[in-house]
Amino acid sequence: MKKGSGTHVSTFENDPQVPGEWKAVDFVTNISDFKPGSKSWKGDLFLKEFEFHKGGSTHKSFWTWTKGHVYHAGDQTDAKYTVEKIDGEDYLFLEWMSGDVTIRGRKPKYYVFKRR
Repeated sequence: MKKGSGTHVSTFENDPQVPGEWKAVDFVTNISDFKPGSKSWKGDLFLKEFEFHKGGSTHKSFWTWTKGHVYHAGDQTDAKYTVEKIDGEDYLFLEWMSGDVTIRGRKPKYYVFKRR
């Protein structure tokens, strides 16, 4: 999803499976590329963690969330997320809205987070 029209969550919809701390474990081109225990991204991950707080706030003031979406106020982007249970563990896949996506129109890649 490219730049959104809004920079924050105007109407919050809760997603009870999301609040809490998530640790970054990988960065993949497609969600289906993720294999627990096998890291696709060989370098250091830019994002190390993500905290979803109740009510739509996060650990960073420029990010807010509502069910299925994370908004970045500075970049004015709307990234989709999804949570999947794999081998009994919760993993959150978050679109990474880099310049390749917002400027060049490419398909977003995904940060993969595991619930702490």
